[in-house]
Amino acid sequence: MKESLEKFKIVNWIWVYQYLSLLGPEEFFKFEALVNTSLDKLGINRYYDVLEVPSDNQELFIKFCCLYIYRHPEYEFNEDFTQVWRKESYEQR
Repeated sequence: MKESLEKFKIVNWIWVYQYLSLLGPEEFFKFEALVNTSLDKLGINRYYDVLEVPSDNQELFIKFCCLYIYRHPEYEFNEDFTQVWRKESYEQR
């Protein structure tokens, strides 16, 4: 059984400061742009497999996905946060 990655979802904003300090602003925002671009390219009724992300990047990947999903309600995680799905939305018809 695969491990749930739900533990990486956003519960507060401390992570922003921690990752900015760890990566520096340039790398932090570059990674955010990479996540956003990956999700922008995702086809309808397709998913992004979070398990394909290197394990040391999964936490930040999921946190940026949470921000993206907040702004794009046609996206959602599966139950264990190992996939990000793009479903069809009313706005896309």
